[in-house]
Amino acid sequence: WKVSGYISKPSLIRSDRSLQFININGRPIRNQELQSTIEDVYGSQLMRKTYPAIILKLKGPYDAIDFNVHPQKSEIRFKTKDVLLSEIALNILLISFPLIWLLKTNQKFPISNFCLIR
Repeated sequence: WKVSGYISKPSLIRSDRSLQFININGRPIRNQELQSTIEDVYGSQLMRKTYPAIILKLKGPYDAIDFNVHPQKSEIRFKTKDVLLSEIALNILLISFPLIWLLKTNQKFPISNFCLIR
């Protein structure tokens, strides 16, 4: 799987998931497990019932995804979700760990609102 995109700092949050955009193999999708995994990485940095902004692009094998869950093909099901979700969580954690450390220690550094995932 190839993962790229942007995730917001915990200070840029919403009360809904309207700023979460996930694209898999060129198709915009919604997947509750994937969104929850990303939000779990933030841990206590997010207040209850708040959600980060996400722009995520995934590229992977077509046979690992079931697009026939919803008539509009916007909801998907992963056939091997555990490995993928762990990989995405690890990527986000590696990118955002210094940012979360800075937030926990109350350091004041000019950091943009988004972290780049490559």
